[in-house]
Amino acid sequence: MDNPNQFGSESRKELRKRKTMNRLLNTAIGIVVVLIGFFLFALLFQDDEPVADDEFEEEDADVGFEEEEEPDEEATEEDEEESSGPEEAPDDGQDVAEEENGDSESSEESEEGTETDENGEDNGESAPSAPEDGEYEPIGTEQEDFSHNFDSDSQNWNEMVMAMEYATGTSEEDWSHIAWIGNDGPDGAEGTFEHEDGTEYTVTMEWVDDEGWMPTNVEEN
Repeated sequence: MDNPNQFGSESRKELRKRKTMNRLLNTAIGIVVVLIGFFLFALLFQDDEPVADDEFEEEDADVGFEEEEEPDEEATEEDEEESSGPEEAPDDGQDVAEEENGDSESSEESEEGTETDENGEDNGESAPSAPEDGEYEPIGTEQEDFSHNFDSDSQNWNEMVMAMEYATGTSEEDWSHIAWIGNDGPDGAEGTFEHEDGTEYTVTMEWVDDEGWMPTNVEEN
């Protein structure tokens, strides 16, 4: 017959093995649970971390790009200055030609200004240039029916003043005063005025039908 003590010892061993296996299983299950919790935690916070990394990378990239732009702009400006330098520098021959043209233009302008100052002209319609050869022409008229009207506010008076301006090459604005304008024959008139420089002019003129007053003589006193 079997020994009852031996049977009891074998059953105790089996219980111990079972307990040990249960402990190992429980430990393994606990480890698995911990690992699952760790991976879940990592997955939950994994979406936020790359975003932060990307933001830092984008900021670093922007800073690096801005830092690189300044030397590029400076290099571009230097290149433009170097490229524009030879184009802006004209040849010596061109400089000489431009200086000669400028001198000739300035001399012509000064000569025209001198002539204007000497004659007291302003090149306006009220002060036409007097002919150098003394061959005067009628100044034209707006009078349809001519009459010897010597009123100072008449059209005939204004046209006689224009003829005196034309004959002397001066402007009424530069006159001190008109001494006299009056009749000098059936178709003639005479006027005397004093220029602001003290010169007194006497102008004789005659009427040309449909063409206006034509100066015939100028005297300076």
